[in-house]
Amino acid sequence: MTLCEEKYRMTWEKLLCTETIAPKEKNPTCWADYPVDSFEYDYGEVITSMDFRALQDKTQMYQLNRGDFVRTRLTHSIEVSAIGRRMCIMLFNSKKANIIEEFKKNSDEYIWKIPAILASAGILHGMGNPPFGHDGEAVISGWFREKLESDSFAFKGKPVRQWLNSQMCEDLCSFEGNAQIIRILSKSRYATDNMEANVTCATISTLIKYPASSLERDPSNPYTGLHKFGYYLSEENLVKEIREKTGVGSKELPHMRNPLTYILEAADDIAYICSDLEDALSKGHVSTSALVRFFRSRLDEIQTGLSTEEDEMCFMCSEGILNNLRMRIDKDDGRGMERAVVQSWIGYLRNWLMYSAVGSFADHYDSIMEGTFPGELLTDSMHKYTVRILKENMREAVYNTKTVEVQQSVGTLEFLLEKFVVLFPLFLFC
Repeated sequence: MTLCEEKYRMTWEKLLCTETIAPKEKNPTCWADYPVDSFEYDYGEVITSMDFRALQDKTQMYQLNRGDFVRTRLTHSIEVSAIGRRMCIMLFNSKKANIIEEFKKNSDEYIWKIPAILASAGILHGMGNPPFGHDGEAVISGWFREKLESDSFAFKGKPVRQWLNSQMCEDLCSFEGNAQIIRILSKSRYATDNMEANVTCATISTLIKYPASSLERDPSNPYTGLHKFGYYLSEENLVKEIREKTGVGSKELPHMRNPLTYILEAADDIAYICSDLEDALSKGHVSTSALVRFFRSRLDEIQTGLSTEEDEMCFMCSEGILNNLRMRIDKDDGRGMERAVVQSWIGYLRNWLMYSAVGSFADHYDSIMEGTFPGELLTDSMHKYTVRILKENMREAVYNTKTVEVQQSVGTLEFLLEKFVVLFPLFLFC
């Protein structure tokens, strides 16, 4: 690029594209007396769709759980929706020096549109997850990998893998919930009723967290958008069309992410960091005393490697979160209100993480709009150590200990796959 050439930069005029996958029925002209924004219609379509209702039957972290307290995919999605929407409102109401001028100038217009997009995307973001979450993804991927390696998994005397190209095989051997969302939404092209959510290109673009195919993904790449893949081959042309309409991506940066994707990603992280921790504490899999000890030990390790003033500030922010939990525990003083203590502290934590993510979005706004910001809002925020410590704690104390539940999910899904996917070659080629 020569010095006279300008960097590619996304524009909100294109990002806020109101076109939908399928044409919509025209509203009666009198409805214009009480106008509703296109993105508000998105929200209504999402929460009345069949796929939204199915979320109530999928668990979030604890599989095959009985009881009302522990979250499901439905409650998690509602939390992500609320957090994402609030973060957008925080950006518009900012009084800090790094306030985004584009939002300030267009506040009256954008403040109704952008939070509504995040509200819909937050609800939608978990619809592609199979039963049992990431464990389910691994089971489905492993089942197809084993079948495609077998010559007996055949059609017309020819192994199924030989009927498929490399991307088709990789799509099947790497089931991806993010790609499945786009697949579900693409069905509105063929819908003959109102059971499918026919949402705007702006909302779908926000959901494309990983703008790459299964053959392009690269977990070792510093650019987060390539760590997984975001669409199957069957939706590749649709994704290209949506990206063109919203102006996301350029010849030089084909895997650019929608700016609102960063907010959705942060909202999802905040929701599961806080809710998974709360669920684990409620189930007794993590105690407050163990959490305090773990948090303190990790902070002590981090402190030995601090090298910049920014790192020092981030360390102090994380120490403040730990001290707030200790203060609440001391205030309880053995009165048996541990659950209330935990819930109030997690609310405090959630608000700080939102504040940090919003600040990070504003700080990195230019590189985000130019498609060059490689990371995530939370890992580049004042609470990067807080996020790291809490994720490590959950991995060690909870995620790696659910062996019985994982075995149950494996058995259940493999039984269903054996029963239903035997028809797969017939549907594909007949």
